[in-house]
Order: sequence, then structure tokens, then C-alpha cells
Amino acid sequence: MNTMQAIEVTIAGGPEVLRLVERPLPEWSVERVFHLLIGGAGKREPDALRALAAMDALATSWRARAEKLLG
Repeated sequence: MNTMQAIEVTIAGGPEVLRLVERPLPEWSVERVFHLLIGGAGKREPDALRALAAMDALATSWRARAEKLLG
């Protein structure tokens, strides 16, 4: 079950309006996850990769990437 609700967007007639509705995992920013899965930080933080691999809220393909990086 995905519990994340991220944005409300107004496109026609004005600028985009973004409003954070919920942040169930504040310690896991998109930036941190990208650094771990793509930027090479996972080599220095295997415990964080293990946490990502077990995180139900994360997309299946991203969990699989974390598992692959763990070897």
C-alpha cells in the first residue's frame, strides 16, 4: 500500500502550486535515495541500502536496485 500523497497541482490559468500533504518517512528524501541508488553512496552505506531494499513504500524496481547493489 502506498501511503504517500505528495502534491496538488494547478496547471491552467496560473503557476503550479505544490503542497506537501504527508511525509511518512522524513529521513528518506528523494535526494538521499538517489545518492544511494545512483550516485554511489550505497557503497559507503550498505545498511541504508538494506533499509531501502526492505521498504514497502518504495517502488519495486528501486527496491530491486538496492538489492542488486548489495550484491
